[in-house]
Amino acid sequence: MIRNIEFQPSSNQPSLNNVLLRKEQEQRRLASPASQPHTILIEKGKLRVEIPVQNILFVKAEHVYSRIFFINNQQVLQRISLKKLLGQLPKDTFLRVHRSFLVNVDHVRKFNSTKVLIREAAIPIGRTWRGLVIPELRELKAK
Repeated sequence: MIRNIEFQPSSNQPSLNNVLLRKEQEQRRLASPASQPHTILIEKGKLRVEIPVQNILFVKAEHVYSRIFFINNQQVLQRISLKKLLGQLPKDTFLRVHRSFLVNVDHVRKFNSTKVLIREAAIPIGRTWRGLVIPELRELKAK
């Protein structure tokens, strides 16, 4: 014998509508870039710190590590590849200019066909990236 059983959520569990509504709100919040400042999570010892990406000057790869240079002359070594780090950073702000370097285009002072100058650091532009980087930098500096 088959009976009809009605499902009634318990009072301490959220209803399906509430769960779906919260999920939709979260997706909308994540989709709107203006409402969310760009930050990345940096581990310094046992501490995890959220850093605004506009404070990053450039990133240098050191084997399986990335050394992140900040505007306050500090630097942090993280065990993350440049490729993974570039995926976490905003595409319109960071540019890969060499197999070992990412630069924050907002901090680029000067550039030519072989290097980018950020503060006192001269960052080389790799031959592989030169064809993409130079037009991109020209376009960004023209704005």
